[in-house]
This record gives sequence, structure tokens and C-alpha cells, in this order.
Amino acid sequence: FQNYLLSKMQPSIIAILIFLIFFAVLSYYLGFIRPPFVLDFIPKSIFIFSVFLIIPFLTFALWTQTSEKNRLQETGVVPHPSIEHAVGMTISLTEHPTWIFSVDPSLQTATDFYLDEDNRPGWDILSDDPEMLLLKRGEETMSISVSNTRGDASIIYMLSPKEN
Repeated sequence: FQNYLLSKMQPSIIAILIFLIFFAVLSYYLGFIRPPFVLDFIPKSIFIFSVFLIIPFLTFALWTQTSEKNRLQETGVVPHPSIEHAVGMTISLTEHPTWIFSVDPSLQTATDFYLDEDNRPGWDILSDDPEMLLLKRGEETMSISVSNTRGDASIIYMLSPKEN
């Protein structure tokens, strides 16, 4: 179960969520159970802010991360095999989806993997530049690039919608 979660969700968000849940419980105790004190509105406010805003937002972010690879596959592009997990709050539920995944830092370019037509069925290559691969299917365009910064690597997929 742990490997399943970590393969789909960003571990730092999971850690922050666990910390916030603990902090919300502590705030509940300090604000509502413990005898009142002068500044008891502070833990009450923290509890309400955490439980009704921050924790649901982080939970939603983690929930969307679990299905990002599936949403990418629905476009007909096979996710790169070195993908570890989704990063941050991706925006694949919009008209202009963008997916960002953490990958093995040794990955320098995604071009070699996507030159094989089995990994991009229905998509034609417009440009196979090592910096950014451009694919086209009908009126849709997909750009795929790898970003290596400070020892962290990400692969970014951006789908441009059909032009009207």
C-alpha cells in the first residue's frame, strides 16, 4: 500500500498533510478541550482554517495525483517509464492540460522513448529536438520536455487544444 501511494503521490505533500492533521488535532485540543486562556481564539482559528481549507485542498491535490498517468494515457501518449510520481497540483482537468511528473534525474531527454511509434500511437512527430519533442494528432499538439534543475528532474507534457 505504501509503495502504491508513493508511486502515484508526491511524498512531500503526504508528509505535510500528516503534519497538518496532527496540528489540527492539537489545535482542537488547545482551543476547545483545554480550559480557556486569553489567546484561545488562535488555536480555534488554526483548527478551523486547517480542517475546512488546507486539509481538503491537500487531499484534493493528492487525489488528482493518483490518476494523472491515466489521464495522460487517455490522450494516446504512453507515460515515460522513468516517471516516479506527479508533482504538485497538475492541471489535467482543464481544456489545456499540463502534466508534470518527477522522473529519474539521469533522464536528459524524452525524445528517444517517443521516437518509437508504439509509445505515441496516432501522434506524428513535428520536431524531435532534444530539448522539446513536439507531437501532432489532427489539430492537437503535445509538447514533451525534460527539466533538470538542482538535481531534480521533471518531465512536462503540455497538450494544446484543437484550434477552432
